[in-house]
Amino acid sequence: MALMAPGVPPVIFSEAARGHLPDGLVGEAVVVTSSADILRTITQA
Repeated sequence: MALMAPGVPPVIFSEAARGHLPDGLVGEAVVVTSSADILRTITQA
């Protein structure tokens, strides 16, 4: 998981990591598979 600026959802790198997130973050987390996904997530926030 990577912590981003306020407004950017939590970023995880596999769906398996979702099970390890605190309850409040599970629904907000975004799974990314490439650097393009990371940039898209940040710019859309």
